[in-house]
Amino acid sequence: MDNSSYDGLWVNNVKSGLGKYTYGNGDIYEGSFVNGIREGTGKFTWRTGEIYDGSFKSGAIDGTGKLLNKTG
Repeated sequence: MDNSSYDGLWVNNVKSGLGKYTYGNGDIYEGSFVNGIREGTGKFTWRTGEIYDGSFKSGAIDGTGKLLNKTG
């Protein structure tokens, strides 16, 4: 069991729209989902404290946002 959880909109049993996904390892994504995939804008927080705030495409960080380390 991976202990992942999702709090947000579902359409036909698929994550859609805005939501928060907490991964079993402690990472968190808050933002938009399209067809169950991170797509559009959002914030990804690694359990280590680093944060990426920006755009996602096909589930991956597309690099057009800000990456902050633990110290800012």
